[in-house]
Amino acid sequence: MDTTTRSSSESSQNSEQGLLNSYEKSEGHPRYATRKIRRAPWGVILPWSLCVVLLVAIVVQARIIRIRSATPSTSFWGTRELEIVKREVAPNKKVVRFTGGLRYNSSKQLYREIDRTVPDYTGKPTEEITAAWHDLITTTDIFLTKAEIEEIIANGGTFANLPHKDDVLYTDPFVGLYQAVPTVFHDLHCLDKVRRGIYLDYYSEDDTEIFWPHIEHCLDTIRQSIMCHADMTPIPEAYTDFKPSGHLEPIFQIEHTCRDFEAIQKWAKGRDALDEKVWRKNAERLKLDTKN
Repeated sequence: MDTTTRSSSESSQNSEQGLLNSYEKSEGHPRYATRKIRRAPWGVILPWSLCVVLLVAIVVQARIIRIRSATPSTSFWGTRELEIVKREVAPNKKVVRFTGGLRYNSSKQLYREIDRTVPDYTGKPTEEITAAWHDLITTTDIFLTKAEIEEIIANGGTFANLPHKDDVLYTDPFVGLYQAVPTVFHDLHCLDKVRRGIYLDYYSEDDTEIFWPHIEHCLDTIRQSIMCHADMTPIPEAYTDFKPSGHLEPIFQIEHTCRDFEAIQKWAKGRDALDEKVWRKNAERLKLDTKN
């Protein structure tokens, strides 16, 4: 046989075999079609898997939001503050522009700016000023139930760490409820006591042997409370020609972000333990709520 012919024939056979192998490895050959069938579902499974993961993430996030909304705001309330007030008073803040700033007039005399739209709490004593302070701190002591005291102790609150080991918590002998004084109302009481001390001639009934120890206690308590809350709202200083000692004048009538004091005061009034007009009703309601 001609060598050239045989080589040509072998080449043709090799070419055909190569095409056959190529066909077998192609996606159309039955032997490799199974691989395609096995691989194809991932194109469907992967998007659905991602959808499931996303759905689970949404459900988990929604649950976290619900838990946080049901839990007292730790950024609003302090860890030592009343547990019950965290649940019953909304953690709302409001913007309040402070009043009563000091200014110098063109005669270089210092005066206090007075806002007539709000009660005046300072100045020479009058019946109106005395009444304004009374309305501000009409509530000092509040009732707390046994369950509320136990909750405070369980959470490591103030009643769990009394400074004197022999101290026994007071319970009202008539209604059997505990009593406490929210710090804000004690601070206001102390501030009013210092104010009255400036005008002892007017408030002569305060001039007793316990008055000055009381004043010293109040001054130190107010100092500590101010340092504890440490308001960092900046007070601007403006240029002035009227100030005798320099050219800088603080602008005190600025906006501060504050807790809703009226809401806190209203809540406390519902637990007032001293006001003869309401304490019995408050006690009965709290005792009834405890039974329910």
